[in-house]
Amino acid sequence: MILPMVLQYLTPDFVSFFGLGAVSAAVMSSADSSVLSAASMFARNVYKSLCRQNASEMEIIWVMRAGIIVVGFLATAMALTIPSIYGLWYEMKL
Repeated sequence: MILPMVLQYLTPDFVSFFGLGAVSAAVMSSADSSVLSAASMFARNVYKSLCRQNASEMEIIWVMRAGIIVVGFLATAMALTIPSIYGLWYEMKL
C-alpha cells in the first residue's frame, strides 16, 4: 500500500505513471498465473487422470479453457463476498 502512494504523491507525474503501471502489471501477472495454474492442474491432474485417461491434447486444452473461466468466476465471487484476507482464513478453519 505504501509504494503506490509514494509513487503517486512524492514523484513527478511521468515517474508516477510508469511506476504505477509497473506495480499494476506485476499484480495482474501474479493473478493470471494463479488462475492459469489452477485450471491447468485441474485439466491435467483431475480430468485427464480421473475422468478420461485417453483424452487428446485438444480436449485437455478445451477443459483448461473452461477451467480458466470457472476459476476466474470463483475468484471474483470470493473477492467480492469476503471482506478481508483474515476473514477468508478464519472461515476456512471453521
